[in-house]
Amino acid sequence: MKLLYLPYKKIMRTVGLLIIGFIIGAVFAQIKQGQIIDELYIEKKELENHVVDLQNTIERLEDSRKEKQALVVRDIEIFLEYDDEVVALELKSKVSDLLNNIIGEDVESINPNLIRSIVHNRTFVIEENRYQCNLEMLIIAETTKVYTTAKLLEAKDPSE
Repeated sequence: MKLLYLPYKKIMRTVGLLIIGFIIGAVFAQIKQGQIIDELYIEKKELENHVVDLQNTIERLEDSRKEKQALVVRDIEIFLEYDDEVVALELKSKVSDLLNNIIGEDVESINPNLIRSIVHNRTFVIEENRYQCNLEMLIIAETTKVYTTAKLLEAKDPSE
């Protein structure tokens, strides 16, 4: 059997080239890993910015939803035109009693035709006189505004 005999210099050169190859390979691997890390860092920053944008969007949508939920009738203002202030106050009170049930209701769920049918051409009796209220305008909002006029239908006979 014949042994392969390599001179010491040749072995050292081969080992040296092998080590240089490992070092060059490690340097290229480090450079490539650095590029990948840089790309991942940039992607991470982009995703963080995207998360912040989405959180802001969620907050705006929640605020918008809360605003929409907050749109409930909180008060009713009744404006009634009639010459006699005492009768006008009585009529306002009666109309207010009729519409009191809509307080607390969602603004979007209120049917304006229903309110119109409750108030328009409604006849009230005050001190044995009959008055008719007519709905002129209706604004449904957090503070619902009802504009009405009244007219005397039948007056009590003063001789009685």
